[in-house]
Amino acid sequence: MKKPIYVFVVLALALFNCATDELDKDLELENLDTVINIDDQDVSDYSRTTNQSTQDFQSELDNLLTSDACYKAALLQEDGSLTGYVLITAFDKEVDFSFRTVSEWRMVETNLNLGDCSANSFPMNENGSMIPGEFAYSFVDKNGMNEKTYKFLKSEIDNAKCFAAHAIIVNDRGDEKEVWAQEWEAFTQIDINSCDTASNSNSTTEITKCFTASDMEFFIPLTPEMSGKYPNAGNQADSASLSSDNPTSQGQLEFEIDFVGIPKEYKNVSLSISFYDLDLHHDLISSNGRVIEFYETMTIRNDKGEVLAMLDENFEQDGEFILELPLADNMFTGGAKMTLYATLDANLELLSGNSVTVTNTVEEMFDITMCGTTPKIEE
Repeated sequence: MKKPIYVFVVLALALFNCATDELDKDLELENLDTVINIDDQDVSDYSRTTNQSTQDFQSELDNLLTSDACYKAALLQEDGSLTGYVLITAFDKEVDFSFRTVSEWRMVETNLNLGDCSANSFPMNENGSMIPGEFAYSFVDKNGMNEKTYKFLKSEIDNAKCFAAHAIIVNDRGDEKEVWAQEWEAFTQIDINSCDTASNSNSTTEITKCFTASDMEFFIPLTPEMSGKYPNAGNQADSASLSSDNPTSQGQLEFEIDFVGIPKEYKNVSLSISFYDLDLHHDLISSNGRVIEFYETMTIRNDKGEVLAMLDENFEQDGEFILELPLADNMFTGGAKMTLYATLDANLELLSGNSVTVTNTVEEMFDITMCGTTPKIEE
């Protein structure tokens, strides 16, 4: 997963010279009267639960196992704590890799990579550490899941002699941990051909395919003059001048999110987008008797203009979060390319006080991924 650049996002409020309607062109950020970090407005409150007894925990671990799995690899935290398994099961034409965790821990991200046991068949950095965010197969679920299965045709992974599996897990106490299968940051050897074939009446020749779109780093326009389509617009900071005579300002930025290589038969598709500093909930910023309201809304549409998602003040998340959006199967009939259209609106209002200038900073959409299933075409 890409690590975003953590830039403090601020609304900078600059006091106007009351005798003139124009902003002092020489006024720089460090000379402003007040700099407010609007990210400090939200505080998370986590509920707390009691851990299971050792006996119940072991019983739940045992229930994760299946008799027809030919391999099991423990999902281990860095301190060696066991939280689940990766089970590998072979069928007539299919091989399943199933991530399973105990109920206390939910997976918000899973990553899987298959290779020939050479180091260069697994993504690694210059220090020799694996990069799970670059694994070939990944899935994100913001609500968390206790099971995720990746399905492959046997013929597709004939040369796979090793696998590496990684997940990010969370619990109700707000803890977040990384887990790896079998060994920390290591791949594990397997021999699929030696597995006994399990019976599976639901066995399918469908395989999971994921596609990514480009990350987008931008400044949301605060004025109509700076509004437009990304990347021609939104590529530099903007400022809006508010006063009692002109208390509001709006800006808009339009995005095209392109996915290429989409198969003609593509279903069970989910869109995942990570946001950095998307201010959906109304923020009230006060300084020296001046109060400003700021909020954003985002609309995502398909190529027919139909609304797929409306993110506004009623959306449960705000700021930094991951959007998971199921997409209808009938959207994927043409194949090759899929374009989604997003519109981001910014709204400012001076509720009380004298004239001010509001300045924006960088926001980001990243890890834009679309995953679904497609039938394997036999040659």
